[in-house]
Amino acid sequence: MALTSPDAASLGSLLEMLLGEGVDVSCTEGGESLDSLGKSYGSILVDDADEVVGVILADLTATVSLGGQLMMLPVGGLEDQIDEKDPTNLVIDAVSEVFNNVTVTMNTIEGNPHVRSKPARDVAAIVSEEGHDWIASSEKKTEYSGKFLCGEGRVQVISR
Repeated sequence: MALTSPDAASLGSLLEMLLGEGVDVSCTEGGESLDSLGKSYGSILVDDADEVVGVILADLTATVSLGGQLMMLPVGGLEDQIDEKDPTNLVIDAVSEVFNNVTVTMNTIEGNPHVRSKPARDVAAIVSEEGHDWIASSEKKTEYSGKFLCGEGRVQVISR
């Protein structure tokens, strides 16, 4: 069953509730290729039968911004993580929690399967695993772009 992504207003409201003011996102069906996101982090989405139904992922800027803002970390240190292309485990764990909250919004969409997210990991590692090569080639995706704490970033929800 295809997964319907939340609209930009729903996602924006959720992020503002979690992180505070200043989160502005827009959304487009489709979106850029996985390669264009560069280093990114994502969480596999599974339904109640533990079947993989999608993935939610964020480029490095969105990952560090969303995770860091949730943990109320100083912007300077977050910008260093982006410059070094090396987010801390704390930031990755925190973005996992942001992704988990996004599933709440997805679960309110009529016709969607009930989903939950797995812990966030490097997307390249996820794609390289047996059975997850569909992520790089899926046309069923929604991309959210916006201004986050540390700059312009992108988030994608990809349906299987």
